[in-house]
Amino acid sequence: MSKKVIDFSQKGKYNKTINFPIREKIRGDRRMATNSKKLRELRIVKGLEQKEMAALLGYKSLTKYNEIENGHRELPINKAVKAAKILGCSLDDIFFT
Repeated sequence: MSKKVIDFSQKGKYNKTINFPIREKIRGDRRMATNSKKLRELRIVKGLEQKEMAALLGYKSLTKYNEIENGHRELPINKAVKAAKILGCSLDDIFFT
């Protein structure tokens, strides 16, 4: 991993050089804040269990989907599109309402 060096000494206020890592790659699966309560409600109305929903979204285990519904993990956009189709709703319903 490369490091970018910023030297603040030119401004006269800082005398130290700060190092921080920069990611080489940007992940392809962008994330947005999921409305986990709404996602759970939509799944229950559709009559699906968490295990079934996780399998339909392509998760190999229930754990990651459970973390999404409990608000500990964000739902990737590509999975959100699948979820919207499965639940018969729009992406706005999953993210914004």
